Amino acid sequence: MKTCCFFGDVKIKDISHCYKLLYALIDEMIAKKYTRFLLADDSEFGAMAIESFIIFKVKYHHIERVLVQSVNFYDPYYIKYFERFFDSLLFKNLRLTPFEQYKNMIDNSSICVVYFDENVPSIDIKKAVQYAKEHDKKVLNLHFK
Repeated sequence: MKTCCFFGDVKIKDISHCYKLLYALIDEMIAKKYTRFLLADDSEFGAMAIESFIIFKVKYHHIERVLVQSVNFYDPYYIKYFERFFDSLLFKNLRLTPFEQYKNMIDNSSICVVYFDENVPSIDIKKAVQYAKEHDKKVLNLHFK
């Protein structure tokens, strides 16, 4: 199963341009037979990716959207809420740092789609991008497109 992960900075400078890039990229990845998408909901970019995949799921029923959480959160109402938007949920038993969450996503993906400004990087995202490159993962940064 071809898997890709999505994570990025809290704030996005040009949201409409980023949406256009994101939609085109997701469409291209689905055409290349990627079917499993790991998503984090801890940033504006993460929220954009989640929203995009809700739309794409209508057209491509076979794709799997996986929410990756870094907290031990077993509230049944919370889980039921997210089950409406995702095909599966991955919750960790330990409270992880954002880098550890991204590392888990990277380890289970062949491509990482990120949004981060190298001039004002988040330490966790910078470490995660470096980790992905060191482990021969393809990294697509939508900030520079």
